[in-house]
Amino acid sequence: MPLNKQAISYGAQRAGELGIGELDVAAAPSDKKHIRATIAAGDVRAICFDFSRVTPLATVPMTSMRPLNNRRWAPPPVIGDARLAPLNAADIELAGPMEIEWPLPVGSTRLGGQIELAPSSQMWGDCEVSIELVSDTNGNGVSKPLWKKRLRSQEPEHAFNIVLTPQQGTTRLRVRIEASEGGPVQDRIIVRRALIVK
Repeated sequence: MPLNKQAISYGAQRAGELGIGELDVAAAPSDKKHIRATIAAGDVRAICFDFSRVTPLATVPMTSMRPLNNRRWAPPPVIGDARLAPLNAADIELAGPMEIEWPLPVGSTRLGGQIELAPSSQMWGDCEVSIELVSDTNGNGVSKPLWKKRLRSQEPEHAFNIVLTPQQGTTRLRVRIEASEGGPVQDRIIVRRALIVK
């Protein structure tokens, strides 16, 4: 059931002006009868006007995963319940040092979300997390760095909002978790609400 964007925009603006904290939402199902409802602003977790342009990273099957820093093995990612996450953007928990890759949907233009140390790692965790674009041009995987941040107790989280410029050939998204000065101890991270936008 598509939402009427003008109704939501107007409702949000009017709620802000009046200070009532409510949204006036209208939906137009296929039978063309409009349905109206008032929703408390505190109950709204996300609004997406065209879900065909949004892909939660947690719903994309990974193509590869390997341990880093001489580790022999890395546990598979733990993906949260998409039914409980806004826009189905479930959390992805990764135990570093490791790298993982996902195929990018055709036409992807932006990636956004947040990366943070898992609560159990915020005392001793110290790692560098990077996001790269990997293109297989002529059979060679060429990576392009897009974003890199250090996570540690003093800075346990960072948001990212990255413009994607996919190259010719098969394009993948790579997340690398590498040990920093603290060594490969408790380098477990959570990728929160990661969304790919077309």
